[in-house]
Amino acid sequence: MKKAKILAAVTAAAVLSVSGGLFAGCTDGHTHTYSEDWKNDANGHWHVATCDDLKEGDTDYKSGYAAHVWGDDNECDVCHYTKTVTPTPTPVTEYTVTLDVNGGTLPEGTETTLTTVSGKLSSLPTPTAPDGQKFDGWYTAKTEGTKVDAEYTFTGETKEVTIYAVYSDDTPTPGPETTIAIDKETLTLGIGNTEYDSLVATITNGEEGAEVVWSSDNPSVVAVGEENGYVEAFKPGAATITATIKDTEISATCEVTVEDGYYLIGGQDSAWNKCGVFGQSGVIYFMPTETEGIYSTGSIELPKLGSFQVAPVGDTSANWWQKAFNGNYIATDDEVLSKNSDNNIAVEKHGMYTITLDLTGTKAVVSCTEYSVSDDEDDEDVYYIIGTVNNWTTVDKNTNKDTYSAFTKNADGTYTLTTNLTSGALFKFALVGMAWNGALSTQNVKSGRIANSVTSSVQLLYGPSDYNMKAGVTGWYTFTITVANGTSTIDYTYSETEPTTTPVETPEIPEE
Repeated sequence: MKKAKILAAVTAAAVLSVSGGLFAGCTDGHTHTYSEDWKNDANGHWHVATCDDLKEGDTDYKSGYAAHVWGDDNECDVCHYTKTVTPTPTPVTEYTVTLDVNGGTLPEGTETTLTTVSGKLSSLPTPTAPDGQKFDGWYTAKTEGTKVDAEYTFTGETKEVTIYAVYSDDTPTPGPETTIAIDKETLTLGIGNTEYDSLVATITNGEEGAEVVWSSDNPSVVAVGEENGYVEAFKPGAATITATIKDTEISATCEVTVEDGYYLIGGQDSAWNKCGVFGQSGVIYFMPTETEGIYSTGSIELPKLGSFQVAPVGDTSANWWQKAFNGNYIATDDEVLSKNSDNNIAVEKHGMYTITLDLTGTKAVVSCTEYSVSDDEDDEDVYYIIGTVNNWTTVDKNTNKDTYSAFTKNADGTYTLTTNLTSGALFKFALVGMAWNGALSTQNVKSGRIANSVTSSVQLLYGPSDYNMKAGVTGWYTFTITVANGTSTIDYTYSETEPTTTPVETPEIPEE
């Protein structure tokens, strides 16, 4: 159809050309010249005269005038003129909106059905929310709907819609939680360095000017300044330090352990038990004194010749003695303590002693600062032989003297025992009730009276281990123990047959 219209227009142009081309005559005999381009308006299109002598009123000013030829669009198929199409206005349809208060209540007299204007509601009522809730707004659904307000435009084919009042919990939103923290969760102090700078507590989200109160659950071990958090250790052990925000139950803790202390090994503990951790029962610790670096025991009981060393807490290895303070550390002017043959520290008499450890110098010093000795005859020492002859059975003060080979104390203060030993028998001499703490071994034998092999003058040999003595030949041995200056010396005589001696009464074993 469009091609047909174009063909008609071309045919019209051809007719014009035959009657004079693009030329046409005027009444005064003038012939116009026309453009080949189309001119147009909303009604049609034409060729316009282009001659220079065109006068107003001339006829044939337009040539080939025709109405536009419209196809399937808004453009003329001949001159390509585009017509302006005014869109047909869409009729506006308003919405009827019903209010669902969803458990709330509207003010009395409030309309529950509203009509939109241009698809909108300019205002909406505010319902009273159910108890414990607050009104959040009107929504297109009870859950996960779109909020409806003055800017919301209703759309859709359904012209009757419902909107819903939506509520939320009216419980006040809590503010940030107030907390407190200490700069250290654990702290280890050495008993040799008992002071530590103040612990620091930090309050988060607390009231301005909030105060911190400090406390210790074991102030005899670790004390803390109530207001400043300054920590001070008094003795080995553990304590929990607590920082609390004043007038609240909000708190934080720091676990404090006091280590690196020293204890007395030996002494009353005849088995020389090692102290692996603080708080071990039966252990005598050295506590700080008023002078920094000087530590002291309380008044403790030590038996006659009860030897000991000062060892660090925690070292239970076989080489513990390498870190301990022995007889080499006794104060040069000490009149009570002496070094025995085992290089241990010993006391001359049974009594109460206060032992002090001084760590202020380049070398540790052990001394006795206070003592009170006993002259009670019940405190006299009783020695006996212990070894393969009695299956290494130790003896306490309650053991009947007839069940073990005890030494006799002589008038000159020496002790003697005559006993028959089989070649190869291993043994030592021990104090009743002292087990190994008062034991005498090869280290106590008088010089030249013990060797690795038997000679005409030596029958006593070194045992294979643990400083045990060994009978070199079978026979009768009479041992003599001499005690002087804290040291016990053993001498002996040997006889192949039992020697004839004047019986000497063996002292009774003292009762506890």
